[in-house]
Amino acid sequence: MARKTLFRINNNAEFLTVLGIFSAIVLLNMLTLAEPTNLLVTIPQYVIVIALIAGGDYKNATLLHFSFFILSLSIQKTLGLMESQSVPLYNYGSMKLIGPVRLSYLINIVLVIICASKGLKPRKDIAFYKLFKTFLYISGIATVVGFLGLVVHPYYTFSGFISPVVYMFVVLSTCYVLLCLATDDFIKSCYYIALLATMAGVFASYISYTFFNISTSYSVYDIFYCADCMWFAAILVAGVLSIKEKTPLYLSLIILFLIYMNVMEGKTVFNLAFAMGCLLYYVFFDKQSIAHHRIASYTLRPLLIVGSFLIITRMTLSNDSMSLYKIQSALSIFSSNVDDIANSPYIRIASLQNVIYEGFRNPFILIFGNGYGGYFTDNLNLFAGFDISVSGWTEDVARTGRFPNGHDTMVNVPFYNGLIGTFLIIKICYLYIKRIKFNFMNSVAFMWILLMFYFNTIFAVMGCFFLMGAEYDVNGYTIKSFAPRVLEK
Repeated sequence: MARKTLFRINNNAEFLTVLGIFSAIVLLNMLTLAEPTNLLVTIPQYVIVIALIAGGDYKNATLLHFSFFILSLSIQKTLGLMESQSVPLYNYGSMKLIGPVRLSYLINIVLVIICASKGLKPRKDIAFYKLFKTFLYISGIATVVGFLGLVVHPYYTFSGFISPVVYMFVVLSTCYVLLCLATDDFIKSCYYIALLATMAGVFASYISYTFFNISTSYSVYDIFYCADCMWFAAILVAGVLSIKEKTPLYLSLIILFLIYMNVMEGKTVFNLAFAMGCLLYYVFFDKQSIAHHRIASYTLRPLLIVGSFLIITRMTLSNDSMSLYKIQSALSIFSSNVDDIANSPYIRIASLQNVIYEGFRNPFILIFGNGYGGYFTDNLNLFAGFDISVSGWTEDVARTGRFPNGHDTMVNVPFYNGLIGTFLIIKICYLYIKRIKFNFMNSVAFMWILLMFYFNTIFAVMGCFFLMGAEYDVNGYTIKSFAPRVLEK
């Protein structure tokens, strides 16, 4: 007998039940953050996943495995620590075995072996398969170039090599397993898990701050400690027309904007701006979308105009908001005076300039990148006067002047993968941006691949899972770019 796929949400009651469970998991992870008591949450999760695998229920084991992974918390956000600092974590996605290897990665390996041994083939008639091939190409070239660099170059480092290799292993193994199991029913489950996890992250972050005084700090600001699974929460804005569960959606949006009034990281500013841009386009300009959501489109127009004005006014008038500080920092990159650019965007721009400069000096690096394990230096002397040790790099990196990575995609992809990798990444993101009208979750390609690629494996799993969920044609349009979907077997 075929096993029933979990997370087949058929009504609001089922949606709210799963939302409550997910919110509770995130909240418990936050309340027991960096404490061994977190194992009381983590151990049952592993027991359930392993039991399902042992029982041959691979599809539900996969759904729960990635659900628990997404609902986990990472070191990047924990207690306001920098990536170079260390604290033990005990949640499902972050509990380490040795070095960079986590227990959750072993489950990925087991699922890959099962899919291969059962003769399951990756599904090829969906956009996600093109994404998988893109990741395979760029990681393969960078791994080969990086390995050669380790052999012949004295300053290539194994630690700089292994970190992106592990990251890409998590990405590729996640993509492969999802593609092998990608029936229509499975894709719909991925969509709902991604949506529910996002809302759960918003609710848990607000509850933990409001009722349990769980917070972190940035400079002089006391701010919400935001769960990893709300990193893509701006998709809720882009999905206002499409998401059918309106009550939890509107409540999530209200709470989300309350949180954003208090804390928005620089990339969150771009996430929200992109999501707002998508919504405005489909409400005001896209004829197919307006026809499909006619009443909602005309209702939202005045609300969007008034709401945008109120939000901008509120943030502009606030003098003690981290959100305002980050918005001003993001906008400073458009200043004609380099001295007016804030430190954070300046470091990124200066890093990219140094990477491009080294590429022009070495055509091979320009085309193929430095590969994993390489480094760039401040040949242009753009970091002069900056305390690099407080800019996300270790003191050793600041001392040697050899930088093994940048701070975001716009630096790391040209650095690791050169012009070829940069072209492939931009090409696949353009494909997904064109598909946002079919499912708002396609906007995650911008929020993850163009802004946060090569950082945080929880974000990586989220990105893969959300983009698989984006294959669900939530608006009921006909997707002409690919072959008709295979019917559920």
